[in-house]
Amino acid sequence: MSEDDLREAARLLAYTLQPRAYAAQHRGYAELLARYRTDAQFRAGFHALAEGLELVVLEDSPRGLLVGARPDSVFAFRLAEYRKGATLEQRVLRGLIILGIAAYCYPTRRHLEETGMPVFQAKDVDDFLRGACEQLRKEAGDAIAMPDEPDLAMAWQIYLSQPAVKAGERRSRSATVHLIEQMLDDMVLWGLVREEADAGKVRQFRALPRFRAQVREMGAQHGLRELARIRAEQAGASA
Repeated sequence: MSEDDLREAARLLAYTLQPRAYAAQHRGYAELLARYRTDAQFRAGFHALAEGLELVVLEDSPRGLLVGARPDSVFAFRLAEYRKGATLEQRVLRGLIILGIAAYCYPTRRHLEETGMPVFQAKDVDDFLRGACEQLRKEAGDAIAMPDEPDLAMAWQIYLSQPAVKAGERRSRSATVHLIEQMLDDMVLWGLVREEADAGKVRQFRALPRFRAQVREMGAQHGLRELARIRAEQAGASA
């Protein structure tokens, strides 16, 4: 590839690293995406550039390319670096909340293959997580922790110890509904969900295809599998 081709491949990569950039909104992105799909040499150069940064293409859709970061990539998301002032308990809660939102929206492989975009509220996720944590506690019996999955056991114990909301303090920082909304606000910035503008007084969010693609990559995580199992069981019982 020529220097110009490499420069263009880097421009395409720059577009993919902007969470809320879509090909339909950027002419330059659309043109580079068309070249990626039709020019094998350009596509190979793009993949080599991405691979050098420990990035991998997760999805190619009309909206654009979705890239994900391998664990060693400088672009990898690390919960320990997210809101660095957070306590250990807050980081554990946020990790569980991410998995809870994923399981709530996409409990089965069928949901991951569908094109629908689930709409939900923070309270929906909180109700689901509280029920799931109660079920995990019952399944653990009298054990203080599950030896095979101590992190998951710690997470549900901490979650159940926190209030959903506090009387007179709708957005108390220790309330789980507030923590879920805080996470969803960040996910809006990351291009994973969007807030529905006409939802009225109660905030509603819509999961976007970018989030579905990310959840596919998270599928092997034990915590997500357990929560998705419970969510699928609940959906089956209410069907």
